[in-house]
Parts: sequence; structure tokens; C-alpha cells
Amino acid sequence: MAKNPPSAATIALRIGAGCHFGAGMMAHMMHGGQVAGNGPHSGLHSLNLAAGMYPGLHEVARIDTDARVPGIYCADVALTGAKAAKRSSFFPAIMTWVQIQAAITAAWEDSHVYAPQSEVYGQIAAKYGLSWAGLATIGGHRIWVGGTRAGTMANPLDTAFPAVNNKFL
Repeated sequence: MAKNPPSAATIALRIGAGCHFGAGMMAHMMHGGQVAGNGPHSGLHSLNLAAGMYPGLHEVARIDTDARVPGIYCADVALTGAKAAKRSSFFPAIMTWVQIQAAITAAWEDSHVYAPQSEVYGQIAAKYGLSWAGLATIGGHRIWVGGTRAGTMANPLDTAFPAVNNKFL
């Protein structure tokens, strides 16, 4: 049974301060962050800019592709200098950083508006160890996007990523 949306005043209270992005979030998401010693890179959730930054970037294995938005997928990827691959889910490569930020902001706002009154949001976040999960429209479809930090000024987002077929990694 669908619930009534909260009042405009409640929405303003829940998202009034806005979604805050950490200073290193773009580098983490678009370029893979740092290679940790001999281990894998620390991020990478878009191959749009990363392919140009890391000429030796290669996809080790594509694990799953979203049935609704083929540009959203999960893969094990290794970067130049990394001895190990890291599994990540990816926003479509055609999305710019500004478009990815808009999708993350929309999902963050959706989470903060509807999670307090819907068990589904909390269950998804808890199941996958996320701080929040919300829906954003990507490729014309409502896709779950989640993050591991609150997105507040005191605790800004450092990463966020799309679910693939409604599952987070």
C-alpha cells in the first residue's frame, strides 16, 4: 500500500541542509582513488573519466549488467599499478560527473524524504551495510543508489554507487 508523501514542510526539514560531497569524492569515484600498496584501487564507480586517467585500466571481468539500464553494471577492475582487481558497480559511462552528482543528490533526497516512513529503505540500507539508499532516475528508470556516509556537512559523502538489478555489492 502506497503511503502519502510527507508535507512540504516535512520535506524541507528532512533535506533542507542539502547533500554534501566530500572534497575527494570525484577523484575516488571517477578516477579510482589511490592504489593501496600492492592492493586494489580504493574506488571507481564510473569509467567515463577514469579510462583517460589510467591508460592501463582494464576490465578484468564483468559480473552483472542491470536488466533495465545496460550502462549500469558490476565488474572486477584493475588499474595500472594495482596487483589486485576490485569489484565495483558503475554508473553509465555516458554520465558526466555533474550528472552523477545529480543522480546521487536525487537518491539522497529520496532516501531522506521517504526512509523515515518506509521500512523498505531501511531494510535495503541495513542488508548492504549502507548509511542510506534512495531512488534516482537513471536511463529513464528508477535505480537504487546508496552511500556509506551520511552526506551531511559534518559527515560528507565520500562514495555512492548504483545497485545492479536492485542489489548492491
